[in-house]
Amino acid sequence: MGRSFTVHPLAVARRFEHFDRLLRQFADDSASGLRRRLAVVLLGAGAWAVRENRRWAVNVAAVFGAIPFLHAMVRETQIGAMTVFVGGLLMLAFALGLWMLISAAHHL
Repeated sequence: MGRSFTVHPLAVARRFEHFDRLLRQFADDSASGLRRRLAVVLLGAGAWAVRENRRWAVNVAAVFGAIPFLHAMVRETQIGAMTVFVGGLLMLAFALGLWMLISAAHHL
């Protein structure tokens, strides 16, 4: 007769734990690599847009660059969505103030 093959359940659990750890590490590495490549592409696109005076492309690069930045900030600092919302309103108020200051300086 042939031998029966038995596997201890803890040995299987250890193998899956090791495999799961490797998968998580690969996912983290590939995600951080993707974030780095996205940042390089957005910086390059933004620099090109500034050099070519393409305001719409500068705005698109800025918005798509801000989305992952804000996502990472919320994830890492564990702040609430309301804090980000209020911070965004303050940022818009500062931008409006700067725009008004610059446009007033151009009219002098």
